[in-house]
Amino acid sequence: MESIVQGILPKSAQNARKLQKHREYLLSQRKFAEGDQITSIEELLKQEWVMWYHSTKHIEVIKNMQLNLVLKFLKNGAFKKAIRKESEEK
Repeated sequence: MESIVQGILPKSAQNARKLQKHREYLLSQRKFAEGDQITSIEELLKQEWVMWYHSTKHIEVIKNMQLNLVLKFLKNGAFKKAIRKESEEK
């Protein structure tokens, strides 16, 4: 069925479908999911891992950023708690 659909769809639609499948695969492979938004510097520093614009970062990466940038990102809501996904192998 997949090959029949690929023969009918234009090349751009095929690429869009492949890209969507790849994004779904990448999301399924992540070790962390996004949690609640972090609103204060104290709350941020309590975390070991954070999500920063949908990307997982260790707190040491954030600590090495300039303070004015961290405050700007906090104001914009860029930081969210990183919640570790349960392993499906258990």
